[in-house]
Amino acid sequence: LTSWTPIGTYSNGSGIQYTGIFDGGNHTISGLYCKIANVRNHGVGLVGALGEGGRITNLKLTNSYFYCTGTANAMLGSIVGNSKGNIDKVYSDAIVKAEPSMVGGLVGYNGGAIEISESWFAGSAETAGTTIGGIIGNAVNSATIVNCWHSGTVYSKYTSSGAYVGGLVGQVTAG
Repeated sequence: LTSWTPIGTYSNGSGIQYTGIFDGGNHTISGLYCKIANVRNHGVGLVGALGEGGRITNLKLTNSYFYCTGTANAMLGSIVGNSKGNIDKVYSDAIVKAEPSMVGGLVGYNGGAIEISESWFAGSAETAGTTIGGIIGNAVNSATIVNCWHSGTVYSKYTSSGAYVGGLVGQVTAG
C-alpha cells in the first residue's frame, strides 16, 4: 500500500477545496493507505474536500484503506470526505473505517447540492459514530443519487439509540 494524503482540505470554513474536474479516464487507482489521527471538522478520502463546481468521474479505486480517528465531525468517504461537487461513473471497493465520524462508502458528508450518479461501492464501511451509509454518510441540503448501488458492508459499533445507518444514505438532514 502507498501512503496517501487527501487532495483538498476544508475545516471550519477555511482551506483549499478541490474544484477542478478529476477525470480518471476509466483507469484504476489501487493500493492507497490513508490513516489520520485527531481529525476534527475535516474531510478524509481520495479527495478530502470537493468544492462547488468540482467533479470526479470515470474512476476505479481498489484495494485501498482509509482510517481516521477524531473528536467530532470527521467526514470519511473512500472518494470524498466532504463534498459540494458531483461524482459520476465511480467504483470503489475500499475499506473505510472511522471513530467517531460521518462515514460513507463513497462520500462521508455532502454540504451542498450534489449529484452522485452511476457509481458503486463494493467495499466495507465501519464507524464507532452515529452516521454511516453505503453511498453517503450524511446528506445535508440537497443530494441526488441516480443509478447507484452498494454491495459491500455497512456497520456501526454505536450502541446507544440515535444511530443512522443506511444501505445508500445514513442520515438526511435539512441544512
